[in-house]
Amino acid sequence: MTRVPTIDAPRPLSTARTRADALYPLFQASAQGVVSVGFVIAVYEALVAGELHFWPAAPDSWILPMWVAAASVSGLGLGPLRRLVARLLRRAWPTGAHDPYAELAETVAGARLATPAEDALNRLAEIAVRGTGARAARAVRATADETVPVAVTPAETFPIAVDGRVLGQLVLEPSRRGLSKADRRLATSLADAAGAVLRNAELTAELAEQLRRREAQAAELDRSRRRVVAARDEARERLGQQIQDTVGRALSQGREQASALAQSGDAAGWEPRLAELTELVDTAVKDFRRIVHGVYPATLTDHGLRAALGNLVADLPGSPRFTAPELPRFEARYEAGVYFCVAALLEPVAGDADVRVEFEDGELRVRLSSVHVDWSPGTLEAIRDRVAALDGRLRLDGADLAELLVPIRTEVAA
Repeated sequence: MTRVPTIDAPRPLSTARTRADALYPLFQASAQGVVSVGFVIAVYEALVAGELHFWPAAPDSWILPMWVAAASVSGLGLGPLRRLVARLLRRAWPTGAHDPYAELAETVAGARLATPAEDALNRLAEIAVRGTGARAARAVRATADETVPVAVTPAETFPIAVDGRVLGQLVLEPSRRGLSKADRRLATSLADAAGAVLRNAELTAELAEQLRRREAQAAELDRSRRRVVAARDEARERLGQQIQDTVGRALSQGREQASALAQSGDAAGWEPRLAELTELVDTAVKDFRRIVHGVYPATLTDHGLRAALGNLVADLPGSPRFTAPELPRFEARYEAGVYFCVAALLEPVAGDADVRVEFEDGELRVRLSSVHVDWSPGTLEAIRDRVAALDGRLRLDGADLAELLVPIRTEVAA
């Protein structure tokens, strides 16, 4: 059994013509018939009866030629006379007479310019009713899965299609006299016009969606730029705070100890205090190198990503583990981008960390797992922005697993 497709509930676009307009075709046919009969009678009276009246002595052999002449004049004159009657009726009754094809062209042109699709379909249904004499007409649009309604007798349906794709149906409920061939040709033309209207509506909706996406992308780009500026300010402030808390504090203590040592007159006690001062300076130098190493490590420039990530993991607390194959040299933007993303992910790590690096089929994968990591939303946003600039992505799995995936198609010579 064929499944009846589910469609949107069709709305009647036009139900019936006005009573006066509905009488116009009958009145026109009656007027043309009456005038035609009168014209034929007048021709026969003028030629046949007139010949007998004005020429009573005419021989009988003239009667047949006069009948033939009357029939010829009637046949030649009926067509122009009927068109004249129709033209006079259109002038006298403009609301009843109409040209469906002219209205069709006007409706389609308006739909392509600015008329909403529903208004244009209403107009097409009205033309269908007036042009075919149908009782009612409605346009049924297909649903998202492009299903169309099943014809219901006694209604006649005409497919609305564009480039072989069915967009709906034009449904006509014919009157008692049914639909003639001319009516069906008009209905087919209206269905084609409805297809153009619906396709134009689809293109308009697609354009509106593209504009909405462009606006959303522009807004996201603006937010990303703002986050980049905020991240730079935050990084600058954090760098200054790190220098102040580590190097600055050690240097302040060293200055105090050096000043105390200079004021002391006990030369015998200098050696242990100098050793303590040396250790303090060494600690400050080590901390400063670690901070500078995080800004842009020389190892990354000289030895590549694998060595730089190994040094970064080695400085972590606990017993970190680092696994990576031999990596080729990549473009500087890829190496720097991946390094700083991994550095940002490792910054809040407090326990043992396990960092694994893989490079297969042009994709670099960095997996980080730890006991527990608490990344701030700002840090994750900054990482996502940087990874997105490399056409990569960041994937998180809970609070103890992060994965960077960056496609790298360009390698450089080591």
